[in-house]
Amino acid sequence: MSAHGFRVAIVGAATLRGKEVADALGESVFAGSEIALLDEVSAIGQLESVGDEVSFVKAVEPDSFDRQDFVFFAGAREQTEKLWRDAQSAGATVIDLSQALDGENVITMFPWQEQPAQARLDTSGVLIAHPVAQILALLAERTAALAAVEFLSANVLEPASQQDRAGMDELHQQTVKLLSFQPLPTEIYNAQLAFNIMTGSTGEARFDLQAAEEMVLRQYAIGGDLLAPLLLQIAQAPVFHAYVIAVHIRMAQQQTLAAMQAAIEGPHLEFVPDADPPEWPSNLSASGQSEILIKLRSADGRSDRPHSTSRDFRLWIAADNLRISAITAVEAAARMRHLRPRGEVQ
Repeated sequence: MSAHGFRVAIVGAATLRGKEVADALGESVFAGSEIALLDEVSAIGQLESVGDEVSFVKAVEPDSFDRQDFVFFAGAREQTEKLWRDAQSAGATVIDLSQALDGENVITMFPWQEQPAQARLDTSGVLIAHPVAQILALLAERTAALAAVEFLSANVLEPASQQDRAGMDELHQQTVKLLSFQPLPTEIYNAQLAFNIMTGSTGEARFDLQAAEEMVLRQYAIGGDLLAPLLLQIAQAPVFHAYVIAVHIRMAQQQTLAAMQAAIEGPHLEFVPDADPPEWPSNLSASGQSEILIKLRSADGRSDRPHSTSRDFRLWIAADNLRISAITAVEAAARMRHLRPRGEVQ
């Protein structure tokens, strides 16, 4: 047993999301715990950092989950589907970032909400809500605390990093090959993504935008009965990392811009201030950030009239998709650590 009394494993440790989980653990109450880095055979021997230490990635073995307290599944859905019940049977609390447990009989957690779902002693599986569902649910919850909301409409530009390294590599290769008039690799997207925006998935693509929309809407609805109806469109964008989201909020009654900002402001949401020249949340500014970056405007596009009133407000949001998934997953584990048995049974 580690000095802090917890044993933690990351399955998919060599993936982009797995690396973020390792970083988040090193900055959390689990810093100094015994952390096992596990992944596919092809990743064996890779060096990865966990806090101030460097560890080797090991293959998942039949006894890899023995005596583990928490197992984070940060790799591909297929990997989670194959292994999560083994971790559960070994007595570990499963924390899924891959969305493989969507639809399973587990708790879906929104750790940043005011009153997130609470785990129980018999909780052995937790699904960390999709980052888009988390962002929109948090926004809707805070807006609803001000006054009634008629609806939220969100147009989401999804980055290649949601498909992990393979998605980013294919976008990069497509961009290079297009500029040199060579045939394009299409194993991930089954279409040209470079210099293009895709509003739907085609044929043999490894991802399904419609399924992603349905999942986000389903999870958003779990976030709370008081959340406003959500209209959602997800498009695959030719960017490597971080979400950008255009949101339209319609209030039931007139509100001032200042009141809207005061309601939304708080932990995890950071407003980009007015500046000259203007600054806007972007993929670049959000990368590596733990906060959700927001620019709020009234319906006429102005952000410099705090006392003007309107029912319609526009937000431009940017957020690091992998970072948010990782830190909310670690926060969920931290909330559940008091449920784990401590010490040895005599």
